[in-house]
Amino acid sequence: MSINQAKKTTLNSIFGSEGELTLLYAMMDQLSDGICIINQDYKIVEANQTYAQMLGYERDELLNLYIWDWEAKFSKEDVFKHFADFSAIKTNFTSLHRRKNGEIYVADITVAGAQISGQSMAFCIVRDVTESQNTANELKEFKTIIDQISDCVFTFDPDSLRFVYTNRWAEQQIGYSSAELSQMHPFDIKPQYVEGKFRQLIDPLLNHQTQFLSFETIHRHKNGSEIHVSVNLQLIEIASSKKRFVAIVRDISEQKSREKHMMQMQKMEAIGRLAGGIAHDFNNQLASITGFAELIELADNLAEARNYAKKVMVAAERSSELTKQLLTFSRKDNLLLETFDIHQLIIKALEILAFSLNKNVDIKTHLASGQLMVHGDKTLLLNALINLGLNAAEAMPQGGSVTITSQFLDTTDSLPVELLSEQRPNSFLLIQVKDTGHGISADNLPRIFEPFFTTKPLSHSAGLGLASVQGAIKQNGGAITVESQFGEGTSFTIYLPLIQGSDATTNPYLQDANQDNGRPLTILLVDDEVLIREMCEKFLSMLGHKIILASDGLEAFKLYKNNAQQIDLVLMDMLMPNMDGKEAFRLMKSINPSVKVIISSGFSAENTASALLAEGVKCFIRKPYKLAELKENIARVMR
Repeated sequence: MSINQAKKTTLNSIFGSEGELTLLYAMMDQLSDGICIINQDYKIVEANQTYAQMLGYERDELLNLYIWDWEAKFSKEDVFKHFADFSAIKTNFTSLHRRKNGEIYVADITVAGAQISGQSMAFCIVRDVTESQNTANELKEFKTIIDQISDCVFTFDPDSLRFVYTNRWAEQQIGYSSAELSQMHPFDIKPQYVEGKFRQLIDPLLNHQTQFLSFETIHRHKNGSEIHVSVNLQLIEIASSKKRFVAIVRDISEQKSREKHMMQMQKMEAIGRLAGGIAHDFNNQLASITGFAELIELADNLAEARNYAKKVMVAAERSSELTKQLLTFSRKDNLLLETFDIHQLIIKALEILAFSLNKNVDIKTHLASGQLMVHGDKTLLLNALINLGLNAAEAMPQGGSVTITSQFLDTTDSLPVELLSEQRPNSFLLIQVKDTGHGISADNLPRIFEPFFTTKPLSHSAGLGLASVQGAIKQNGGAITVESQFGEGTSFTIYLPLIQGSDATTNPYLQDANQDNGRPLTILLVDDEVLIREMCEKFLSMLGHKIILASDGLEAFKLYKNNAQQIDLVLMDMLMPNMDGKEAFRLMKSINPSVKVIISSGFSAENTASALLAEGVKCFIRKPYKLAELKENIARVMR
């Protein structure tokens, strides 16, 4: 260390011997902060190497500098004014220092003054804080920007999940202060999540399976109100081994409200458009019914009349199918669950399709062997299969083939994602309906199951189509997928849960309808429609039963009250004047808790069928029905 003799002499007089002075220099040079000693003339009398490097001077050059030579914040006059007595100084302040090359940096200075050997001296510790000051300014500027953007910003720790930072809009959105949020977690403001479920959500980010997550959820305000939000979530590394989750959150409540309103408008518009198509379908079926009925009257022989009667039945079933689709889609109809062999249902659908499809459409089947039992709504599934067959035929106006296959699946086979759960059944049946038609374009394929979406002209509308098919499958615990290439045909695949260990020999729904039906019954038939009463009376008489007629629920109750011991069974409509079927059944039950009642209706305005079944109604038959259906249900109830 080079020290000139004059300086040595001066410092020796102040600090002591040369050995002590050498020790002092060594200690000063070990410090990371700049050190300088200034005398009462405001001139540097000593500095360590760190301070010399900080200012860009050689160490000995500093001895020629006064405070105002490097201090950019103070002029000579300011120095005289603020530092008149060094011995009394004890302060800390931030200032601006000028390097030898003219560059300015921010310095944090701690000054302690003392009177030593009659001289005023100031001992200064100087730290270059330019970088930290710039960082602080940048952070302040960044926070100002973040607070001004309209989206909410939440950051939280990956381990504790506590919020680390939230911008002003985030605090306003959910009504908590930053202090409150610092003690909270994301799942505290998300009613749909608990900690475990939220950790599952962010696992793909922690495991580097994805770079960001985008999803919609609900945030709960401090006052309890709920806000629809969209979230973009990322995991960001801000320093070595230090990470933060950053969530950009946007309030989409108004957007959701607009979407809901728009969907309602579109639905009403679509209903208006479909009304013409539905009326077209009904008029076609009614024209067939009335036309073939007239031909029955004019038929020359029984065989010809029976052939026309079959045509009437097909047209009536098509009309009934359309009505059931509308009721199911509008959720005005009930699920009537029963256990049945799905293959028998497929065969029934094929029989109906055989009467409905053009002769240039070839129907092929490849069904799995054995009885495969399903528990569901038979009518809904039948309509779904018929709809798929009709849809396939419409895709082949010049003819082609429709192939229906069934295949048993166990849990090792791949299933649609909506069926993958811990509660899923052990086995499924796969039903595939494949056509050789023109296929579906890539643009239309994602929308094929949307309500009211159709690629057909209005004149060819078949009602609710594939939307009702998907609804029927889902309501029966299954799923449906579609694969298609334009010009190469389409394949719909239905997945239905199967009942394990079912045996057709012990399944009451598959037993002979004549079983336990050996004796004539006395049946109270209740319906306000004259033609329905006449038809049912004829049906029941053909089965050998004695009939008592009533035109409404009130009349039926009076007849039952007077003849309860003789009446074996009540077949009653749901909706009637004076007293409906629901009230009449409850009054009959008050007389005889074991009363056997079959409810028959084409529409349940209050969705009461399921409730009545729970109360003791033995069976629910949808109108219109056939003689075989009526016979089977009577046999089942009387067993």
